[in-house]
Amino acid sequence: MTHPPSSFRATGWAPVVALVAAFVVGCTVEPVFVDTGGSPDTGVAPTDRPDRPGTEPGDEEPADAPPASPSPYMEPAVVSPGDHLLAFVVADGAADLSQAVALSLYGEPDVVIATWAVRDSDELAVSLEVDGGSPAGPLDVVVDLADGAVLRIPEGLTVQ
Repeated sequence: MTHPPSSFRATGWAPVVALVAAFVVGCTVEPVFVDTGGSPDTGVAPTDRPDRPGTEPGDEEPADAPPASPSPYMEPAVVSPGDHLLAFVVADGAADLSQAVALSLYGEPDVVIATWAVRDSDELAVSLEVDGGSPAGPLDVVVDLADGAVLRIPEGLTVQ
């Protein structure tokens, strides 16, 4: 391998050659911009940007709006005569169902709770048996908790 003459290093060509070599190899740096929906200094929020459809100014909920209240429910909420099924009582944050001590149905339709169990703090698993000759109608669903509180399922259970 031959080395460049000493006059090459002395004339200052070495930095120029290094710079040209860097561009030939492809070592370029490009700025990268990440769109985060605007910065505080621009006054552009993600919800009022024209390039995002469906986000018109004023569509947001007011900051002082109260959170939605929890609403417990049954899943499924409607059963038919002759059904034997696994249903769920979901507290939706209204109560700690891991403290449930009793589950009751009140009303005219003939539905029996074969068994029930705590699935987690927000859900009970319930095995239901609906009599084949059961009349149609609503049932109130009530969960008794260890601390004496009672959780009533607003929509209850309906036999159709």
